[in-house]
Amino acid sequence: MDNTLDNISLSPRHPHMYNNVDMWLKSEHGLGPLRTKRKQVMIDKIIAYSNSYTVNKNAAVTLSRPPVDYSTGEELEVSSLWREGFRQVPGQKAYCNHDIVNITIENRRFKAIFNPNKIMLGDKMATLSHAQLVDSLNQVEQAILSCGIQVVFDDLKLSRVDLCKDIQTIHNFNRYPPALKLISPVYMPNEVPQIKKGSFQLANRSRQYNFYDKGAQSNQAERVPNRVRCEIRFMNKESVTNSLEISTLGDLKDPQVFTTLSQTYKDILEEDFFRSKKSKIKVEDFDSDVGLLRSLMEVRPNKAIDDFLYYKLLTGKQPFSLEDVVSLMKECSSGRTTIYNRRKLGQELLKLTPSNESTGRISFSVLLQALRDKLTS
Repeated sequence: MDNTLDNISLSPRHPHMYNNVDMWLKSEHGLGPLRTKRKQVMIDKIIAYSNSYTVNKNAAVTLSRPPVDYSTGEELEVSSLWREGFRQVPGQKAYCNHDIVNITIENRRFKAIFNPNKIMLGDKMATLSHAQLVDSLNQVEQAILSCGIQVVFDDLKLSRVDLCKDIQTIHNFNRYPPALKLISPVYMPNEVPQIKKGSFQLANRSRQYNFYDKGAQSNQAERVPNRVRCEIRFMNKESVTNSLEISTLGDLKDPQVFTTLSQTYKDILEEDFFRSKKSKIKVEDFDSDVGLLRSLMEVRPNKAIDDFLYYKLLTGKQPFSLEDVVSLMKECSSGRTTIYNRRKLGQELLKLTPSNESTGRISFSVLLQALRDKLTS
């Protein structure tokens, strides 16, 4: 077996990715045979807005009345939502829920929320062509007009874009969150994962990574066993612009932009989420755990023991006992406080160990690389 630590970032929650898992991936334990042709990612959700819009007199919008002061029973003063002739139309919010787009007007801002993939393909495990994406955008533009609202559609600014990909795994989704919990993406060193039944989320204010059991959400007719979806959500205008290099709905009509989205999705998962191109340390250079730990201490003194513990867990070099960890830290002259804290970390790691199945034990490193390879293929 190749004992290199190629393609890992040695830091808390950063897993070692085995290089020799091709046979496993094609076996009953893995994700099934990998396709060599890369699939276009799905555009799962778009939010676009503008501060420039016109609402027709007979527009099909519902107006939310201003809030009431319960002490006096009078409506509180609110700003106007739009001008109708010489009259200002006041309100807390206005909305129009069309079949394919949800529209709101609030704080003098028009906002449209829609899902291009669902408009064209429903809940199918399939992706849009560029022509279908443009068709979906044209349908949304007509839907907005049918609600009695006029905007320059191509100039609507993007404040959220969700890119996603569906894969089919062999194992039930619930096998993966304990492994994903060890990931620490770029720009998210301290975020705590949100794990619920059938979902895993790691997020900050500008970006979210969401893995969930899409099969469980599908209707019976469309249900695919062990269908897992990975979404990357770009949560504000700056995130969309900086990460995707687009800013308006019109940009999405550019075929080159459309093609680039899949590569961007792949690059972000590989480089920012799995961080699989960071380190070239070779374990074979060390003939003992002490040698490896001391080398890690030279590189990252404050995190070396954390790196070592995760490496031991994720490379399948288990079982290791907490007594072994304590002895090793003493041999490397670690202080009492460090030993106490890292002993607690060791306890947490041992709790995260995958349960045995009839197919045998599967290490986190193999589960994570299987996900990565499938999502980025």
